[in-house]
Amino acid sequence: MAPFWGDGAAAAYINFNGTNDSIRESRRISSIQDMGSESYRINLSSALPNTNFQWAGAGGRAGGDANSWTGEQITERNTSRIRCNWYDNGATRRTPTHAMCIFTCNNF
Repeated sequence: MAPFWGDGAAAAYINFNGTNDSIRESRRISSIQDMGSESYRINLSSALPNTNFQWAGAGGRAGGDANSWTGEQITERNTSRIRCNWYDNGATRRTPTHAMCIFTCNNF
């Protein structure tokens, strides 16, 4: 089955390792930047049509933190990037060994 990349589908995605900043797999992502303190800037290879896109992230750590969540530093959002911070279940910032973000938007 061919992937679906139309309105309402994934506009971009990334699967990365936060310990060495390597991208395992991605679509429409040019790079990630480690901003320190478990914060990463995700750069899109082509801009989205506006900043009204949605995204979700999840991840885990090889050392036993099976679950993690992420929050966005909204002041850095534009059509070509976001900056997100990763946390464990106790709201402590942690570096994910397995992290994923999916972006969706209409009209791309």
